[in-house]
Amino acid sequence: MSDSLAPVAGDAGPQVPQSGRKRELLIVLGCLVAMLAGGFGAAGIFQPSASSSDRDRSSASGDRAFAQLEQADAARLKAVQDLLRIRSQAILHHDRRAFVSTLDPKSAAFRLNQKQMFGSLKRVHFASWSYTLGGTGAQAPAAARRRYRAPTWIPVDLHVHYRLTGFDKQPTNLPQYPTFVERSGHWYLASLTDLRHEHSATDIWDYAPVHVIRRHDVLVLGPKEELATMALVADQAQAAIPRVSAVWGRDWARRVVIIVPSTQREMAEITDDHQNLNHIAALTSSEFTITGAGRAPVGDRVTINPTNWPTFGTLGASIVITHELTHVATRAQTGTQTPKWLSEGFADYVGFREAGVPTSLVAAELSGRIHSGHPVRQLPSDRAFRGGATLLPEAYESSWLACRYLAEHYSQGKLVRFYRAVGASDAERHQAITTALRRVFGLRPQEFLSAWRGYVTAQLG
Repeated sequence: MSDSLAPVAGDAGPQVPQSGRKRELLIVLGCLVAMLAGGFGAAGIFQPSASSSDRDRSSASGDRAFAQLEQADAARLKAVQDLLRIRSQAILHHDRRAFVSTLDPKSAAFRLNQKQMFGSLKRVHFASWSYTLGGTGAQAPAAARRRYRAPTWIPVDLHVHYRLTGFDKQPTNLPQYPTFVERSGHWYLASLTDLRHEHSATDIWDYAPVHVIRRHDVLVLGPKEELATMALVADQAQAAIPRVSAVWGRDWARRVVIIVPSTQREMAEITDDHQNLNHIAALTSSEFTITGAGRAPVGDRVTINPTNWPTFGTLGASIVITHELTHVATRAQTGTQTPKWLSEGFADYVGFREAGVPTSLVAAELSGRIHSGHPVRQLPSDRAFRGGATLLPEAYESSWLACRYLAEHYSQGKLVRFYRAVGASDAERHQAITTALRRVFGLRPQEFLSAWRGYVTAQLG
């Protein structure tokens, strides 16, 4: 039997070799051979008195048992693949009856939840929807087995892939941890939440009926009660796209999907970001696939924090949207070598570039800290940008001033070159930054830090 991921419908997903199921079968086979060949006696399978014909019969029995296990696994895998194919086509063609036919008839709460989710999708247009499924599985928790009272299977390598029409060039690659149950010879989907330590990815349609607002290059998805916010965000994002391109260039999608959830909790679930979001206005998220040209972001999304968004005026919201779209534009050139002070400082540089906000207002928190006797010494670490960090505003403000210093004293073009050089480097972070500083600006790290400190003091002192 195959141990590779098999695409179930639509776009083929990534082919990732899996070996867990094969090891599992070998262990089962070893137990079967021991039982069939040697019984449970002390001699085991190497019982000296066994004749050659006895061993031959034992080997044949073991082979038959192994073949039967493989056949059962293959039949189950095919049945679940067929189920997922029906589910994919039902979503693409809005076929409610076919969709419901894949759900466990005895899991009433899950059936209701899934019917609501399916109804939430009716305004969303997908170019594709598919799954990849491997043969490796986990045993359902004991509580789940007691609840279903039926054979269960939880594959641990299932992913959902979809493309939003007109916006996603490549399909998403989102993990799912479903439980399938067999009833009267048929397999059904019974849950997506039985594994306590694994989290099935969710999306905006898992929480409420989705409404859609479209501009030429912007798609906004959210619930009915957020329609006014969605319309404003759509207009602001459309206006921000050329502002981002004016700095970064045109080598990005120049299109964006924005999610407006109902609550901050939904935002955390959708983005799979469970840090303290109380001081976060919006988040940009994506997955990555590896192509011949390197890392390629897929499923770029900007998710608005509905708790904080109403506190922004028109100008503030425009700055935030421009900041987040800068992250979308730079995503493919942002590597593990890229420090947060550079990625966040650059996004703020683009966001505030044409806003006309005085430096003293943009960096008010940092200015207050300097005037209270705490001058800047080092650029902020990545930890300083966590949602609950004590000096979160100061981290953003000092990073913004670092990037603005480089743009003003050298050029905006060199700042962009520096960002790209760091992200493209194969070296570890310190070396990547050191090399890029020298090649682009002719600076050593300490020279840059000293110049940045002087610039901050001149601007805010």
